[in-house]
Amino acid sequence: MEELHKRGVEAYIGRLTLDPFRGLVAKNVRIFDYKNRENTLALLSEVSLDINYAALIHHQPFLSALDVRDAQITFPLKTAGARADRAQLTDFRAHVYFPPEQIYVSQAEGILCGIRISATGQLIKRENYQPSPPISPEEWQRHLSTAQRVLNELQKFRFPVAAPSL
Repeated sequence: MEELHKRGVEAYIGRLTLDPFRGLVAKNVRIFDYKNRENTLALLSEVSLDINYAALIHHQPFLSALDVRDAQITFPLKTAGARADRAQLTDFRAHVYFPPEQIYVSQAEGILCGIRISATGQLIKRENYQPSPPISPEEWQRHLSTAQRVLNELQKFRFPVAAPSL
């Protein structure tokens, strides 16, 4: 919980089980603001963690895969001097693998602002990787402001029958 508190969030898990085939399974997970427990950031009906217990014992990276089902995620976007708007990602599901020095998204999809989105991809840490320098608070606010404008425009769209796919 200390790691979550460092990031300003807290979690409630309705049920936690160890499934011999699916790993550690958390059901009815609620992620909320640490300072305001009424501010729910994510609701996940089910999250499965595939854990490599041998690596865990040897203090090595131990998460092999993550499977999320039927999640509702809120993205609070606070911009300087403005109210905090929220974007909703609903019906989200994803399966992510964590091979050494990689993140592989085999499938991730959901509905963001009424548009069905789908993504697959892979991030690979290169041997000569150098992290980017940290961005200034002003630069961070510019990024948030741009994201907020995009989300505001997306929320204005109305679709007659079904949500379009992206």
